[in-house]
Amino acid sequence: MSELRQIELGGDQWVAKMTVLIESVEHHAEEEEKEMFPGVRGRASEDDRNSMGERLDARKRNLGAPGLSATIDLTTEELRQLASQQQIPGRSKMKKEELAATVKPG
Repeated sequence: MSELRQIELGGDQWVAKMTVLIESVEHHAEEEEKEMFPGVRGRASEDDRNSMGERLDARKRNLGAPGLSATIDLTTEELRQLASQQQIPGRSKMKKEELAATVKPG
């Protein structure tokens, strides 16, 4: 990420490094979903999981990311259009909830 700050925003080198970063984060998230999350789902109550989700959403908003509440009511098609406009990698494979958590409100 520090390298991204030192090169031209939007240039070819920046896009290449950002693509690698996004792919790395997506791979990491996929590993967590397959390896860690099943254990959490099995040990945490639905109330606990909902509370964790709400805290995560609030933290994202505090850091400047759009919260899930800003996009969750959009249709899947509306979310796909936003993801396309925002050139979000992997958007064609995302479910509605993933799209809603990823796109910036229109």
